[in-house]
Amino acid sequence: MPISNALTALLDDTAKAVRTYEAEAKAALDRDDRDAHSKALQAKCELLEDLPAGIDALPAEETTPGLARARKAASSMSQRASQALSLNSLFYMANLLYPDDYEEGQPNELERLVAAIVETEES
Repeated sequence: MPISNALTALLDDTAKAVRTYEAEAKAALDRDDRDAHSKALQAKCELLEDLPAGIDALPAEETTPGLARARKAASSMSQRASQALSLNSLFYMANLLYPDDYEEGQPNELERLVAAIVETEES
């Protein structure tokens, strides 16, 4: 698989897993299971913490469209996830990929990154 496809697949799989953890966290909160809520948000952050390593594990092709952008964005997400975990802030964990003006149904930061890289590949 070319790295651009592998990169897109990695980011897309991570974005889907993030949404799954968020849904699990919301369901846990709805049933007042604070422990499960916390664990789902921690898993989300741990996944984002590991994203730069996942990108670095891909075959190196520095000319891959979007690779530098993906590395920079993943590093930022990873740092913020680490910070949320170190603060043990469920609010920060839950809102990690969302701007202040986010509205339900809009793509999060990682989903927007995937879309931008796919658009770059198609250009």
